[in-house]
Amino acid sequence: MKRGPKVPPIKSGAVFNKITVLKEAPSPEANNPRVLCRCHCGQEFEHYWRMVCHNRIHSCGCWKGVSYSKRIGQKFGLLTVLKLTGVKDLAECQCDCGKKAVVRISNLVKKNTSSCGCQQYSGLSRYYVLKREKTAQQCAQLVGQRFGRLTVVSVVPDVSNRLVCQCDCGKQKVVSKYFLLNHSTRSCGCLKIRCKVKLPSGEMVSAYQEAIKRGIKHCTINARLNHYGWSIEEAVFTPVRPNHKIMTKLENGKEIRGVKLALSLGIPQGVFYGRLRYGWSVEKAATTPLIPRFTLMAELPNGKKVPGLQLARKKGISKRTFYQRIQKLGWSVTKAATTPLKYKRSV
Repeated sequence: MKRGPKVPPIKSGAVFNKITVLKEAPSPEANNPRVLCRCHCGQEFEHYWRMVCHNRIHSCGCWKGVSYSKRIGQKFGLLTVLKLTGVKDLAECQCDCGKKAVVRISNLVKKNTSSCGCQQYSGLSRYYVLKREKTAQQCAQLVGQRFGRLTVVSVVPDVSNRLVCQCDCGKQKVVSKYFLLNHSTRSCGCLKIRCKVKLPSGEMVSAYQEAIKRGIKHCTINARLNHYGWSIEEAVFTPVRPNHKIMTKLENGKEIRGVKLALSLGIPQGVFYGRLRYGWSVEKAATTPLIPRFTLMAELPNGKKVPGLQLARKKGISKRTFYQRIQKLGWSVTKAATTPLKYKRSV
């Protein structure tokens, strides 16, 4: 184990940078003593002896302000330092575009910040520029369309994937394009309040409040309604099935936990629960063997068969893209391994 430099004994009268050590001060830590120091400005303060003797601090803090004040009037990139704000090393700067910004002087010196943000997309590759333009065009085509209780009114300026929507209740809401297309957002929030369900007694109550009473979370209700297409009654009254109660029967009639049976057959736990989410039965999810990846063979034009992943890598297709084409898009192994990518990043 690598240790830091040794700490010398405390010496009264020793000078480090602009600090003079006066005497040892009480410290709550026995292995980390503190000392009373006097700065060149006359102010006395306490600090850890380890930091003082190793030149980790140079003053009581007054010298830092003096060094920052020297940066006033200097220019870093497109920013010109106007004045200090008085909060740490923050300074107010004037950009060449006319805007003002509050930036840390340390970021200016290290060239981490060179503008107010106006040059944010100037260095992007052509791939990202085309992607932003395409997203803006898709958002413009959604204006006037209706999603649930929301009607798209306009596109938020300077933001490529945000849309201003008008709800049937009269309120406006800014929504992401992806949430609208995925049907994750269907109202400004009034749908949760107005969504009611009928109890067996005939009383109409809020669906979300009734679900909470039955121990069902908001995220579960939203997933059942938006992603799985359940009715309101099914989403509210169907109890959540605990993982430890997912049982299946063996050939001898004995009941066993599905996940335990799956692990005994070499099926990972994540694969088992993922199969259940796709609608598989407990028995099928626990007993269906995995498809070995080395059996995914692609056929060449000459009739020869080669491993699909090996062929895909030769074509410049990543492992993740290859398996997603097969699992999510339902492509054949040959098509997934030979179809070139649609976009290619340019550096």
